[in-house]
Amino acid sequence: MINFFRKTRKKLADDNKFFKYSRYAIGEILLVVIGILIALQINNWNEKKNQNAQIVKYAKSLVQDLEKDIAMLDTIYNGAKQISYRIDSLANHVRDSKSEEISNLDVICLTWVRLYRPYAWNRATLQEIKNSGSLRLINNEEISQRIVKYDTQTRHMDEDYYGDKEQSDNANKQLDKLVNYNYPNMAELAEMIRLTTNYGQINETFIDPIYKEAQEYDLSLNKEDVNLLKSAVNSFIRLKYLLGIRTRVELPELIKDAQELINLLKEEYKF
Repeated sequence: MINFFRKTRKKLADDNKFFKYSRYAIGEILLVVIGILIALQINNWNEKKNQNAQIVKYAKSLVQDLEKDIAMLDTIYNGAKQISYRIDSLANHVRDSKSEEISNLDVICLTWVRLYRPYAWNRATLQEIKNSGSLRLINNEEISQRIVKYDTQTRHMDEDYYGDKEQSDNANKQLDKLVNYNYPNMAELAEMIRLTTNYGQINETFIDPIYKEAQEYDLSLNKEDVNLLKSAVNSFIRLKYLLGIRTRVELPELIKDAQELINLLKEEYKF
């Protein structure tokens, strides 16, 4: 084909047919330009197809990460609620009992689990989307905005955790001045407390043989300073206030946002 064009140009030039040669040259240039444009269009189409395939891959992976996050958040939510319930039981027990009736063992049982576990976000896909610049390739603006919002919220929750931990540590320091932990069966007792999820009235709840065995040891609270107990309880009540924000507002909203983002991704990318 190229040889044909060359021969045609040479023949027209040899015959001194300027106008025909010019028209032919222009036509040849147009053909070349059209060919380049078609090639570029095909290349752009292939690139867009590959980008869309990558976005769908990211979307599926992000959904899996979000589902793991929701499971993790459910666990933390339930743990934080249980801690709040125990703090209520502690406050009620101290308020409704005489000083000499408050057991060292019962205070241990009601305050052993003092903070929910740290967040363990599944950020691998989200981080890759951000680092690769693929966020701008998402055509659905609501999805891209929700991804950014979710990322921001999770980092805010990390900051909240450290605030909660600081208050929990402060409560623990107050408690350490008050409680005697020197039980021979402390490891078994701690495991019993960890597995116990329903804390109501103390005398009705702790009926496990491990608890009964611990009752036989005459270890008393440090009651030389009556204000120690009040200070410890007040520290836990402040912790309960922070946990209330997590369980009533932040954690439910974050779980809801994650689920809605999952639904949007599945609807947008049809999987």
